[in-house]
Amino acid sequence: MKRLTNLKMYVVGVVFVLAIASCEKEESLNTEISNQTEGFMSKTGNSDTKIVENTDEVFPVLHERYGADINEEEASAKFEEAVTEYILQNPLAVNNEKGVSTEWFYRIKTITGSQGDNETDGDVKATVKFRTSKGIRYHSISNLDKSGNDRERGQTDYYLYRTSYPGQAVSWIEIQSATICLKGTDGWFPTTFDVYAYPYQQNVAATGGTVVRSHPNVWLDNNYFWGWDCYATGERGTGRLNF
Repeated sequence: MKRLTNLKMYVVGVVFVLAIASCEKEESLNTEISNQTEGFMSKTGNSDTKIVENTDEVFPVLHERYGADINEEEASAKFEEAVTEYILQNPLAVNNEKGVSTEWFYRIKTITGSQGDNETDGDVKATVKFRTSKGIRYHSISNLDKSGNDRERGQTDYYLYRTSYPGQAVSWIEIQSATICLKGTDGWFPTTFDVYAYPYQQNVAATGGTVVRSHPNVWLDNNYFWGWDCYATGERGTGRLNF
């Protein structure tokens, strides 16, 4: 009788283990099917990353968007006009010391692919790494957005930002690298991600210029609404902006 009881317990244990394995396999299969159904596209290897989000909102001082009906050269010219007008109407506090500046303007440019589902309504954030005469400065943008529809198909979005090296005046800056990230499951296909700092976009005398140019041409997407998928340019910045 004791041997029979042990045999029954053994059989029940085997059935239990097989049931768990079956459930795990079914769950894995369902996850794969779910990903395919939702059109998961990312190949970056960075999807569903947990990122500590900034508590301070950093908004662009100027944002302009241009549809696919305007070519890149026309969009650039229109934005330059908008930047010039903004700086004339909103001058910063001028630093009387020659050869240094307490803050600077820079811009971010993105172009969204023009094919199906390339656009997104998801949140986008960016981080720009500057090398300056006083040290490294990271400027984190918690929401690369403004009112209206950003990142529509074939659309060019320009954002003008200003930043500084806290508590210090700098004599020069270099843009070293930049990262752009998408949150959530509404995939995005950016074809261009550029960051510029030009002398004529400053409120003090400046020369030279610095830029990071990149063409991601990669899907940013996640399996979960809380996940972030990121594209990094790498250390590819060129030039120096001198004050």
